[in-house]
Formats: sequence, C-alpha cells, structure tokens
Amino acid sequence: MDKDTLINNLLANYGKYGVTRAVTGESREELLQRIEQCRQELIEVGENPDEYFKPVEPQRAAVYYFPNGLH
Repeated sequence: MDKDTLINNLLANYGKYGVTRAVTGESREELLQRIEQCRQELIEVGENPDEYFKPVEPQRAAVYYFPNGLH
C-alpha cells in the first residue's frame, strides 16, 4: 500500500461524512492499531513506514470556561 492509496482509501471511506482529511471517528486505540497494521504492510513490501506515518507531539492548548457567558 502506498501513501496515495492510503489517503484515497481514507477519503473514500469517510468522505461521505464530509471528512476531507484523516479524521476517521475511530477511537485513538483503533486508529493506532490501524497505523501499526499499515506500517507492517509497508515493511513487508519494502517501503519505509516513516515516510507515511510521523509521530507528532500534541500542542498545549488553553481552555477557557465562562460559567456566566460573555457579557
């Protein structure tokens, strides 16, 4: 499976829900399992899975709560 095929498969499966990128609605664990499966398939065909899947660190986000709303 090459990178384009992977992206096309994701978009074909989830495009009908308005998804234009790899936001699949799967749980984190399911998505990580799918990535590991795809990485293994890439290794088996001699591809470098690091060219397709790159780990990223989550960015810190600030969350603000306004119990009485904004006035």
